[in-house]
Parts: sequence; structure tokens; C-alpha cells
Amino acid sequence: MATYQHGVSSYIGAAATTYGLTQSLTENESVEVAEARDANGDVAAVAAYNLSVEASQEVVLDTETALPVAGTELAISISATAVNSLVLSVARNESNTEYKRATISVQTWITNTVP
Repeated sequence: MATYQHGVSSYIGAAATTYGLTQSLTENESVEVAEARDANGDVAAVAAYNLSVEASQEVVLDTETALPVAGTELAISISATAVNSLVLSVARNESNTEYKRATISVQTWITNTVP
């Protein structure tokens, strides 16, 4: 029988929980693909390169902490390895019936550990 997990178990960055209470986390791994085609135009070989991970975390904001700034670096953990990532965006959401929230989106490139 399958084992299922309830709730968020990971987060962006070693200290990301200091931004507030994690509400959701989305991680996407992707690669680019180079194709070699034969005389008929059919794919004869492929090579995957430029592995990257994009992650987005929504938090109920701790208003006593400063959020990261888009364009700066943020340490994240991927497969128990600390790497630096680029903060792509920081979105803030306020409503008169909700707690303040923030969504932090980052990207890191695995092979050459850019940035």
C-alpha cells in the first residue's frame, strides 16, 4: 500500500522558514534537449543538458523579517547539498481578511552551480 504525506516537508533555503509559516512549496526540475536528426528528419539521438531547478514557496509572512530581493542569491538545499540560487521574484499579497503572504521564487543551475 502506498504511503502518503500530509503537509509541507521541505522549504527553500536553510533559513527560509524565518520568512514565515510555509503554506506551499513547488519544485520543478527541467533540462534542455539537443536533438540530432537523420536524413528523414527523425530524431536519431538526444542529449540532455543544463539541468536546473525552479522552486516557489508561499509563506504567511513574519512581518519582523526582511524578504530577499529579486536578483540576489539565496542558499537552498537540493538533495541535501547546499547551492546558491537566483531569486527570480518576490510577490507580496495583502487582504483585509487574511494574514499577509509572500511567494518567493528561485532558480538554480545544477551542473555549474550558477549563480
